[in-house]
Amino acid sequence: MLNAKLFASLALVLLLVALLTSEHELYLLKPATVISFFKAIVAARHERGSLLVVAGLYARLWLGLICGALGLAYFFLGKWAKRPPNRIIALMGFVTVTVGVVIDFSWNSLTRHHPPPDNDIPVFLLYAAAYHAFYLGCLLCLANLVWAAIREAMVRIRLRIAA
Repeated sequence: MLNAKLFASLALVLLLVALLTSEHELYLLKPATVISFFKAIVAARHERGSLLVVAGLYARLWLGLICGALGLAYFFLGKWAKRPPNRIIALMGFVTVTVGVVIDFSWNSLTRHHPPPDNDIPVFLLYAAAYHAFYLGCLLCLANLVWAAIREAMVRIRLRIAA
């Protein structure tokens, strides 16, 4: 239940920050960042000088919805299962998600009015690392939830076979 409360509170914070700080402006980032999940992260300037347009409002809403879904999943699994999911893995996932959110907030506050220069590749790698940390934490929590659900289903199946 602790994990459900943590993720629900993080989702609430994300949604409130997204709605209260939205100025409906688009952040124009230069150079265009190409993120390949299968290869290394490459930040390259497009030949035509095109811009990568990212709306901070929608990114925060998406992060808040994911955290809310994880909170609901932990809540319902905690009510359904007799044995809760692994707490250490759940807390590791929550900390990883929170680190990604904090890096995202710091990135958006630093680049709100002054976008980084064209050749500032470490800043773009930091931004890519924030989202990778967020999704890595989500995958940890999802794997924890799936494992707890499979374990509980197997226990219930064994009880029905034995009865």
